[in-house]
Amino acid sequence: LLRILRNKKKQKTPHEIEPQHLLCTKSPSSAATMTTTTVFRVSARAFVTQSRRPIKIRGIWNNVTDGGGGNPVTIFIPSDESYMLTSDERSKLASICPWESVFIEPSAELEKGQASDEIQSVFRFFMPSGEEVSFCGHAAIGACAFLANRNIITSYQPNKIQESFLPTDLPSLDLVSSSSVVSFITADKSIFETKVNGNDAELVMHAQHVETDCFRDKKFRNDTATMEDFLDVLGLSTEDISSLEGSINWPTFINSSVARPKTLIPIKSLDRLHSATSPADPEKFCQLCESIDSTGIYIYAKIGDADARGEETKGLSFEARQFPKSSGYGEDPATGIAAGALAASLHKRGITRNDFYDIFQGTAMGKPSRIGVKLQHCQGDSVQAVD
Repeated sequence: LLRILRNKKKQKTPHEIEPQHLLCTKSPSSAATMTTTTVFRVSARAFVTQSRRPIKIRGIWNNVTDGGGGNPVTIFIPSDESYMLTSDERSKLASICPWESVFIEPSAELEKGQASDEIQSVFRFFMPSGEEVSFCGHAAIGACAFLANRNIITSYQPNKIQESFLPTDLPSLDLVSSSSVVSFITADKSIFETKVNGNDAELVMHAQHVETDCFRDKKFRNDTATMEDFLDVLGLSTEDISSLEGSINWPTFINSSVARPKTLIPIKSLDRLHSATSPADPEKFCQLCESIDSTGIYIYAKIGDADARGEETKGLSFEARQFPKSSGYGEDPATGIAAGALAASLHKRGITRNDFYDIFQGTAMGKPSRIGVKLQHCQGDSVQAVD
């Protein structure tokens, strides 16, 4: 039984983090042995851009601010920190969220005394469909920021049900002095760390970069979708593809992955990038993605130095949009693993400046986001990416 105890709250700004109570009741055999655990639900956003420069979308100049930017994530954490939710409980809780969620639970290795003192939590990531996925960059960053600032953000008290929580506006808090490193382990035993300094967070990933040429695969498989198929469902055509710019060979119709594969398609201009529309037939789009073993289409366009949102950048800047295979929504305002994959594929082709990339996303949705990716220790296809 999953029951929302408090869910009548006003609409919050992107920076507000608000706990809510969810009552998880487990009955192993009978009502007499029923136990109850409170699960706190916290809302946060990651990759919020501070840009306030007007941006042209579909021929219209929009004053895009950070009021609705960033990528939202829901964080679940049991009040009893020794309590392990079941797979069914996690799936049901994730299904009540309109976006991705992450569950912070005690590490099984920690219980056995095999984990280090620094790694005390396991993160499990879920889509709104209730499906568990191996990793989600923005959800990880949101969860680590919450853990680093938990004592400041909320009067969190384990094992005690409170009547209400006051919403907390992060910009009004002095989080600059809060500096820490949060380490966690995922369900597949991968270990990550996030450096949190106030409102800023850097997630370090040691990843194996993998690419697959979808054009090449089409020669050997008759059942795969073509690039034209994807462009058509997004309201684009081959005329919108970015042509070679001098000696630059943009990653085109490539499955690129540092965690889960995203299909990269370069678009020739910001106007054409923002003219794309979400797939009208989600089921058909899902089938197209599955035919090329992709978890989503990532279209991108180069931003000139003079157009990089008026913000300082030491690397190359791109605008991107991500249409996921089957996440429960048509478009994603910020996709950390896709930005990391794009950066790795660009770097592989020598398209780089200081090994740093600024990826802007969510603009066409009115939810502007900014993801900074720095590649370190690149050896062959082995990459250390910092979001």
